[in-house]
Amino acid sequence: ERQYNAYARTHDTPGRIVFVDPAEIAEKLPEVFRRNTMDRPGVFQRPPHQWERDSQAPEHKQGGPGGLFYAAYEDGGVVDGYVTYRTSGTTLVVNELMATTREACAALWRFCFDTDLMDRTEAVRRPLDDPLPWMLADPRRLERSTRDGLWVRLVDVPASLEQRRYMQHDRLVLEVRDDLCPWNDGRFELEGSPEGATCRATGSSPDLVIDVSDFASAYLGSVSFTTLSQAGLVDERTPGSLLRADGMFAVRHQPWTPCNF
Repeated sequence: ERQYNAYARTHDTPGRIVFVDPAEIAEKLPEVFRRNTMDRPGVFQRPPHQWERDSQAPEHKQGGPGGLFYAAYEDGGVVDGYVTYRTSGTTLVVNELMATTREACAALWRFCFDTDLMDRTEAVRRPLDDPLPWMLADPRRLERSTRDGLWVRLVDVPASLEQRRYMQHDRLVLEVRDDLCPWNDGRFELEGSPEGATCRATGSSPDLVIDVSDFASAYLGSVSFTTLSQAGLVDERTPGSLLRADGMFAVRHQPWTPCNF
């Protein structure tokens, strides 16, 4: 609500907010989306044709309540963030807000909070580690809810593990149990680092034993192996391997998807 949207501290925002012509979003916004999400697990980069389709959405011509609007934060002629929103009564609904700098993030949220005739701001599909609650002077007034946004099923375990990057260099032997895909059911020796990984079938004794359905959550980094173990979903066979796996599979940003599919 408007009376509770003050920031905890003053943010220096030297840039400016400008409205974006829908015909220009395919040119101005994709790079911002890419820069904001390139190291975020779970995000699919939008193909050019999707941006072109969005630029021709009929909501752009509607205007007023229900119409779709784009605003961007520019600094020195460079677009560092944008917001897509619509209004419903006295509520401004943020469909998407992407920012590549702290200044852009603060300026775009302030633009949404201070829009004339609006007394409430809502936002859909925000990440769990959104910085907004930490920006507010009274974050307890921010009402939050969570729901499923992305389901993952590892169809090819060794290939999936090799395509991932790891927070720290280590080696683990993982025993994966998979009743549906027999080629996944077995032991795999994973050696990973920030530069890349190798994974191969092995007969060595496992450090950890995990079901493939639980492995998918740990694979994206949304939950630690230690937490899964406490829930009875991971069996630690080698002392200390839970902590090592937590370190390897740690992520800078929580998994998230801003897209419906």
